[in-house]
Amino acid sequence: MASTHAPWRTLARQGLWLGLWWGLVWVLLTQTGPLRATPPLRVGDVAPTDILAPTALEYVSEVLTRQQQEAAEAAVGRVYDPYDPQIGRRQIERLQAALDYIEALREDPYTPFDQKVQDLLHMDAIRLTPSQARRLLVLDDATWREVRRHA
Repeated sequence: MASTHAPWRTLARQGLWLGLWWGLVWVLLTQTGPLRATPPLRVGDVAPTDILAPTALEYVSEVLTRQQQEAAEAAVGRVYDPYDPQIGRRQIERLQAALDYIEALREDPYTPFDQKVQDLLHMDAIRLTPSQARRLLVLDDATWREVRRHA
């Protein structure tokens, strides 16, 4: 009987080895992807297929970050104008004109007090509240001179 089972054992052993061989080939083909030649690529070429990384990785480029920061800084306009002495002179002239107008109203004996208050409220150079306008008109002369001197 030993002689009749020997061919079946040999066939079974060969079938087992053949199955293991094809199983190994199948595993290699499915796990490593298609075995094809990749075309030579140079810097700047577009890859013919998408190549996916096994894990997501993020890299923050210091060079590109600095370039973006410099571009953002350059995009912001100047906040302050250069010094212009004419602006200060015009403001002093407007102040002096407003003080002259207030003094003229204070010294005008013919205009009623309420009209003087209304005139002060309608000045273009400065904005006053009604109580501020009244206080300016009722100041004594010494205090008014002191206010004018400090202005």
